[in-house]
Amino acid sequence: CPRVPDNLFGDHPLYANSDEMRFHHLKNALLAPDSAAVWCLRGGSGATKLLPGLGALPVPPKSQEKCVIGFSDVTAFHLFLPQAWGWQTVHGPNLGQMSKGEC
Repeated sequence: CPRVPDNLFGDHPLYANSDEMRFHHLKNALLAPDSAAVWCLRGGSGATKLLPGLGALPVPPKSQEKCVIGFSDVTAFHLFLPQAWGWQTVHGPNLGQMSKGEC
């Protein structure tokens, strides 16, 4: 069952939310013990701004590995996660584009 935080979108003029809130949502999604995938809603330059926070987290146990799906600047996660955490990722459409029929 998909989980979408009530406060996913904020009032930031360029990004879906503040860097802090976007990192909070990403961290919660990546570390949730009861999910198997994280499907990115959108791509964009804001993804790279979250890498320092990911780098500061301890590597999760292999049992918590998730499939991360997305493209565009989500590619930053496609590079980080396999190298730093040993996770596999899928370069595929973002949910936002799928919901608009753009893929």
